[in-house]
Amino acid sequence: MKQAWHGLFWRLCLLMALTACGGSNVGSAGGSIGGGAPPANPLVSIVVTPANARIGIETTQAYTATATYRDGSTADISADPMLTWSSSDPAAIVAASGVATAVASGAANIQATLGAVNSNMATLRVRSRVYVTDANSGTLSVCAITASGNLGTCNTSDRLFNSPTGVAIHPDGTFAYVANKAGQNIIHCALQNDGELEACVEGAALFRSPASIVINPAGTTAYVTEAVGDAVQACPIQVDGSLGNCVSTRSGFSRPEGIALNPSGTMAYVTNQANDTFTHCTVSDGSLTACVVTVGTGLIPIGVAINPAGTLAYRANNVETVSSCSVQVNGSLGPCTTAASGIRFLTHIAFNPTGTKLYLTHGDEVSFCPVNPDGSLGACTSTAGFSFPYGIAVP
Repeated sequence: MKQAWHGLFWRLCLLMALTACGGSNVGSAGGSIGGGAPPANPLVSIVVTPANARIGIETTQAYTATATYRDGSTADISADPMLTWSSSDPAAIVAASGVATAVASGAANIQATLGAVNSNMATLRVRSRVYVTDANSGTLSVCAITASGNLGTCNTSDRLFNSPTGVAIHPDGTFAYVANKAGQNIIHCALQNDGELEACVEGAALFRSPASIVINPAGTTAYVTEAVGDAVQACPIQVDGSLGNCVSTRSGFSRPEGIALNPSGTMAYVTNQANDTFTHCTVSDGSLTACVVTVGTGLIPIGVAINPAGTLAYRANNVETVSSCSVQVNGSLGPCTTAASGIRFLTHIAFNPTGTKLYLTHGDEVSFCPVNPDGSLGACTSTAGFSFPYGIAVP
């Protein structure tokens, strides 16, 4: 009996020793457990990917944490409950799952930590800016967006433009294009990684009072409305950002002002100030075809924007209202309702990338309005300090 208890005692001791030593990699950050022996295969490093990313406000970026152990083996530990994620800047918050959400313009370092081991710092740039042309001052302002949606710090260019009206940003964020109305041309400016302006170059092509500009989702063609020429020009975008030889469409326009494309780039929508109408055209091989003019409504539309879902077209009307019109399956516009009223001297409008806010230029202010589920606009918040803000883009 004594021998049996003696054998059982030693077996229990052996079991306790094996448990104390452990053999698992998960959660092993190189230290000992309970003061016992160190892990057999300790964690050496953590790498977070992607190392560099750029997203817009209210969008997300998923990160992966890959662990490397002493024996050279690796494992995805992104979901390890012992792993912690951190962000260095309030521009982005990161959840326990490793998914970062952008809440304001700026840059943040995203890092993962397990025990005493820290990962590399992955850079996340929240590149959400509001670009505003000022027709009076001849400038282009690049404004940060705060977490609430307001305009933050604005950096305004020198007087580089002559009555700039429209502005568009290339889909890959490399260039800003400004419709230089009195200068009769398009000026394109290189953009830095943070969205700020760099060198600006005047285009050689001449237009007849270019009013607005929009770029197709592929970034291959720019569409420019000519207020005096009663035309829309389709211009190929060259490798250096300049515009190539343009193709003109003149049917269906009368002093065209605003222009917008649906999310797929297959339909174009144009406002006509002279006869108070709205034109929609099919985009085919880069050119506008099959243009159809709607009946005037007495609202004198200027700016136009399509929501990211492609279901609603919004018009900034010179009679102090914003109209919301349903987009039909064939691209035509259905019934319109008043989304907002009492906004004086409205010119242009632009959605944020998620379609939750609509930004407007009017008077000497830039406002943003939350978009309600029914398409109407909530209470708007304004930022003053402009002279005559006109064109607006929120890439």
